Amino acid sequence: MKAPERLVFTWLWEDHPNLGDSGDTLVTVELFDRGGRTELILTHEGFVSEAAREDHATGWEGCFHAIQRLLS
Repeated sequence: MKAPERLVFTWLWEDHPNLGDSGDTLVTVELFDRGGRTELILTHEGFVSEAAREDHATGWEGCFHAIQRLLS
C-alpha cells in the first residue's frame, strides 16, 4: 500500500468567535519523497482578509518550528 501524498481539508474557527472572521478556508498538505527526506508543502487559502491570512501564516510557522525542534 502506498502512503498518502496529499491531504485536503477545510478549516473554520467554530469555537473561537473572535477568530471567525477567517471564514471557511481550504488547507492542502502535499508530501514529496526527496531521496530519503520528505518535503512538505502546505497551502492554506480562501481567507477573507490579509490580516486573517497573516495570522494563520504566523500560526503555521510556529507549528513547523516546533516540529523541526522535535525532529532535530
